[in-house]
Amino acid sequence: MKTLQKFICSLLSLSLLLSISNVAAANVESSFSGKIEVDSTSESIDLTNININVYQSIPREETATEWVTEYDETLAFTVHPNHDGVFTFTPPSSVFSLTVQMDTLPIGFGIDKHTELYYGINNDQNVFTLSQISDVELTSSSLYDYPNITILNEGNEEIYADFDFSPTYSQDVYNSNRVEISGAVKINGGIEFTPSTTVDLSGTDPFDRINQLFSVGIITEDEYLEKCMQMMEDDGTFDFCGVPLSSDVSTYGLETLPEEVQESIATLTSEVHNNYFKVHYNAKKTTKTSAEAVASFLLDMRSKSLSAGFKAPISDAGGNQINVYLSTEKCADPNPKFNPLTRGITYPTGSGSSVITIWNFSTLSSQEKETVAHEYFHTVQFAYQAGNTPSWFVEATAVWFAARYSGSIERAKGHFDKYFENCRQSVFNANLQYGAGVLPMAIDVAYGGPATIRNIYIRIGSIKPTNETSLESCITYGIQQYDKSGSFAEAFKKLGAYITLPKHFFQKTIPSGATWVNDYMFETTPSTAGGSKSVLLYSYGLQPYSFEAQRSDATFLSIVVGFNDKAKGNASVRVVTKTSSNVITPFGGDVPSNRYSTIIKFFANTPSHGSNNVTNAYVSPIYTGSSSCPVTITYSLSTVITS
Repeated sequence: MKTLQKFICSLLSLSLLLSISNVAAANVESSFSGKIEVDSTSESIDLTNININVYQSIPREETATEWVTEYDETLAFTVHPNHDGVFTFTPPSSVFSLTVQMDTLPIGFGIDKHTELYYGINNDQNVFTLSQISDVELTSSSLYDYPNITILNEGNEEIYADFDFSPTYSQDVYNSNRVEISGAVKINGGIEFTPSTTVDLSGTDPFDRINQLFSVGIITEDEYLEKCMQMMEDDGTFDFCGVPLSSDVSTYGLETLPEEVQESIATLTSEVHNNYFKVHYNAKKTTKTSAEAVASFLLDMRSKSLSAGFKAPISDAGGNQINVYLSTEKCADPNPKFNPLTRGITYPTGSGSSVITIWNFSTLSSQEKETVAHEYFHTVQFAYQAGNTPSWFVEATAVWFAARYSGSIERAKGHFDKYFENCRQSVFNANLQYGAGVLPMAIDVAYGGPATIRNIYIRIGSIKPTNETSLESCITYGIQQYDKSGSFAEAFKKLGAYITLPKHFFQKTIPSGATWVNDYMFETTPSTAGGSKSVLLYSYGLQPYSFEAQRSDATFLSIVVGFNDKAKGNASVRVVTKTSSNVITPFGGDVPSNRYSTIIKFFANTPSHGSNNVTNAYVSPIYTGSSSCPVTITYSLSTVITS
């Protein structure tokens, strides 16, 4: 968000006036007549240089149902209006759309709408109105959002034009909860406006607040970590766990642990053990019962990981017993990667062996089990000698293991929520690595369960990836042992649908007794008559939008997703619908021409059409290219005219 970002502001007002029982079939050979006219306040101008792109809407027959049809939108041809603004053409298909290319509008002018989808009886004419740009407004409700730019004419009506905008952010010196967003909005032809707006963070969750401030560069990384530590002191439910980088620890021997850590664990003079784990603790601060509970729980985690086919952990001291150190003190590791409130660190100690340290330990609560299970899986990862694997996947799969097998996901949910709020950023983002655990959960659901995660680690043990490219090849290899057509990119695309309804799609990865109802999506499209929103997706980024039926009469919900041209071959859309009878259906796929649309019939909040009545729709534009990509999603809710 610190670099210049160009957004094409689009309004795709989709008129869908047709009968449910007897939809009028369009005659492709009939002529479409349109007109671009100038409002009464403007002088006559030349309209002949305006480009109007006409798209053929090609239905995806393989996914069509009685109530949902998807379309690939392919550019068919471009037309130009005459001096009177009139343009005509023969539609390329019975369903088609057109876009008035905004960067070809006359200088200083905007248009009341620029894109329409034509279907059924409303497919033969339309009028677009140009008016002079008078003002620009800037609005934003969150620092996560790219600010909304609203262009206005002299009548204070919203119009659309091509523009560039680079926002700047400044914190109020008198009120740290207020952040001003400003910047120059440059309209085509060099016209410039300088709007501003203020975001008030006073009612925001404290952790969310510092994330927003960090996301726009108002606070530094050091300040961010300091504020996180302070917040965790106030709320002990959030946790950071992990492994040190392989460069942080020598390859052999317990003596290579940081001196401060050695001094701390030297005070743990009591121990309990079973055949595979030796738990060290301070009897003055931790009860023997608690230590035995940890040893027993680890034995259960070992049994479950072995049942899934993973390697057994390797002891650092020979034999079968993994050393586990339970400390009631704050984390003593001086590595800046960790902090005093880090709950667990697993250290590699040579040739695939490792030890577990658990900090801030009191008793083995359900949430503490998540931490212990998370750290246990790090010992499994080291058994594959996977210490150089990019950290996001190391942490993501440890979160997956704990979420699946520990019996609790209370701590994981906090990380998942953070990922949901920032999933338009790359899944490779180290700040999201715990929340990225939803990706191996999606792989688990879509590609054969834990065996596929195991196959990925078998490949990691062989290849020993040190960068994202080699890691991606390992993930693809593991997936293809189950599905030859699968890949890392395809798994990420499935995630676009899965995260919208985790209670349904992730159900079998959630332990018995645990709950996960993700009712809040960060980017929710309002259920008004129509609208358009834009977002910048990073490499392997996605953005879910939520639509909820607000009407009881029969309606059509129409959605169009447009990607920047450079997204070709890397753009996808995943959609989920839920009916009044709670039938959940995912669909969607790649977008070969960077433009996608779907029509969802019977979008209403009463069961007027029985099991076909769709009450919720979730749409996720997805981008897997190598750089960032602007994406626009536009929708229209139209009443169906019955005969």
